[in-house]
Amino acid sequence: RLDLHMHTTLSDGALPPDEVLARCASNGLDYVAITDHDMAPQLSQGMHQISGRQVYLIHATELSAVYQERELHLLVYFPGPMPQSFRDFLRSRVQERAERYDRALQRLALSGMEGADDAAREGRRSITRQHLAQALVRAGHVPNTRAAFRQMIGNHTGNVPRVSLGWEDAISIARESGGLCSWAHPPLELAEAWSGIFASMGLVALETRRPGLGRHGRARLE
Repeated sequence: RLDLHMHTTLSDGALPPDEVLARCASNGLDYVAITDHDMAPQLSQGMHQISGRQVYLIHATELSAVYQERELHLLVYFPGPMPQSFRDFLRSRVQERAERYDRALQRLALSGMEGADDAAREGRRSITRQHLAQALVRAGHVPNTRAAFRQMIGNHTGNVPRVSLGWEDAISIARESGGLCSWAHPPLELAEAWSGIFASMGLVALETRRPGLGRHGRARLE
């Protein structure tokens, strides 16, 4: 049993990494990958013994990159420990996220909103659109996060600056570091149109299982 795509409080997940791993072990998972957005793993790669159970942690991340003006997500998995050079690259990506967050706030120009915190600016925590949506709800500008994305921070609004990393560059950097690349939650139509192109760039997999994707969608992706 395995789960190769999950997040922690280091990006937009609900629990810290050690608790996520403990819950994976207690629920009988054998292999897992923590894939926080643009974030290097904080737990050691390999087998972990937790309360009498074993779970194997794969070092991984989820990169945001742009192809033909569309933001896409690239899951990168390593067969061993993530190299330091790639960790340094991820730190720069997380710091850019903090800068994008602050620039989005400038464009929105709303009251009661605070900029990125020190942890995000220093690359120790990945701040995402979800964090921005939650901040908009807390400040009373929207009733819920869905409204925040629909009205203020979705890609169609132009309020959040575009990611600077290109898709092909993301794959190339990951491969040069020894990583294996999978397209995270690909839209069906784009997967059918672009998978061949991305395979020629070095993509080796598509994510075919995710919440909300039914049997027909899985079959099309497979």
